Amino acid sequence: MAKPITELDFGETRRALDLAFAADLPVLIKSGPGQGKTSMIKQYAEEQGPDFGLFELNCALSNQPDFMGWFYRCEEVHSDFDGNDRVIEAGRYTFPYFAFDKRSGRPWFQFKRGVIVFEEYGQTDLDLKRALGQTMLEKRVGQHPLPPEFNVVMLSNRDLDRSGVTREFDFLINRRMEINMRLDLNSFLIYGHSQGLLNMTMAFSAMPAHEVFSGDVPKDQGPWLTPRSLEAMDKLMKQVIVSKAQFDDPTIITAGAGLIGPGAAQQYLTFGALRDKIPSVSQIIADPTGTPVPDATDKQMFVVFNMADKADKKNIAPLVTYMQRLPSDMAVAFYRNALTRDKSLMSCKEFGDWAVANKQLLAVVSSRF
Repeated sequence: MAKPITELDFGETRRALDLAFAADLPVLIKSGPGQGKTSMIKQYAEEQGPDFGLFELNCALSNQPDFMGWFYRCEEVHSDFDGNDRVIEAGRYTFPYFAFDKRSGRPWFQFKRGVIVFEEYGQTDLDLKRALGQTMLEKRVGQHPLPPEFNVVMLSNRDLDRSGVTREFDFLINRRMEINMRLDLNSFLIYGHSQGLLNMTMAFSAMPAHEVFSGDVPKDQGPWLTPRSLEAMDKLMKQVIVSKAQFDDPTIITAGAGLIGPGAAQQYLTFGALRDKIPSVSQIIADPTGTPVPDATDKQMFVVFNMADKADKKNIAPLVTYMQRLPSDMAVAFYRNALTRDKSLMSCKEFGDWAVANKQLLAVVSSRF
């Protein structure tokens, strides 16, 4: 019988990471592929400001010289206990190539604070994984010490994800914090707005039937749908829209399949094509009681995300009026997404009265906002 795994969502993982770093503990974060681990660490580093260093080693692509630096011989002169000079042959390591900040290119000794990120830690060759313990336990690489206020974080897929995860060493397990993370819709929407993802991408992710956040890895290798690959699909679709190509163009379908898999690509493109079959936000604002309400769930979700993207204090009243004609689960989607984009909407009387009258919306407020 498999032992249960306690998972934290994106926000909870971030809080645990802050606590671990404050306690000067190395952290291992595990999740399914493409669930936002790397984005979390980059976001963390950005929030600390330009004087915080970000240093990264992709362990799945690295060997010991990549980590330790190259070993070379040199002569050194030392005094013995009688004060006599002794010339000895010694070994030293060059400064490792990953010890330069990813953003500025500055070496780590120019920073007081920073984080060392071991990407794809789970797929690390065993000899290298053992060597990484030096940094986790002693805060150094070869003879090169880390600045005292540096932290160490390892990012790994789970061992159940067909991802080539190698065995662990007990002497390391007992000296670090291990967190299992799951990405949820709320966190993805926050990230999506910060990155300017398309409304249709975020609306697509909000539909449980699309299983964007399931974390399940298919049995056979090939592209599949994850939050990470969906973001790549979003980048492709922005170019498709600019070029005014048709969503049912065979080239677009094939290209999309190469990012998120054929089934998911067909679902996404079919969903995206609905944009021409739903009322516009301007129509809804002009006539919130007379504008037709789509009967299909996918169309409703698309409309809701378009509305949330355009909601402001001037038009919130007609948007709320229209939302009251939609099913209650769509109300939650609109409320969550609108507040993710603009929390000041909570101060609008129409928005607040609507929330008070809907227990589901109050639950969203208390749980996240």
